[in-house]
Amino acid sequence: MRLIIKASTVFALLATAATAVHAKDLTKNEVPAAVLEAFESKYPSVVVEKYDFDDDDNVFEIDAQKRTLEIEAKFRKDGTLVESKEDVRAQDLPVAVLNQIKEKYPKAKVLGANRVFKDGEHFWDVGIKDGGRHRNVIISQ
Repeated sequence: MRLIIKASTVFALLATAATAVHAKDLTKNEVPAAVLEAFESKYPSVVVEKYDFDDDDNVFEIDAQKRTLEIEAKFRKDGTLVESKEDVRAQDLPVAVLNQIKEKYPKAKVLGANRVFKDGEHFWDVGIKDGGRHRNVIISQ
């Protein structure tokens, strides 16, 4: 029995390692100029924390901070934005987004949000607390 447990544990670890996302940390000098230019034009005055290359998706990922807010952006080698996620404070959300939340969840408290760009679409991923329960609500832009 002990041998079976150990063998299954080893198998599970190997399976997890085989399916893990392959990302490679990079220096700024290793990131293509087109990616850096696209990022810097979209996000001026941010502090870059990390550059990565994701082998599975074949994209360059840049993680940054603007004050206390996080930004994650993924670009193709030519500088095309593939996906991004930007933290947004609750008080900075557009009125239209807040109105949609109030309409569906009148007693909810908005905690914060992410402005997301994915698959060619922009949307809001809004965190709320409604009746003691936390949930995320997706709002189209």
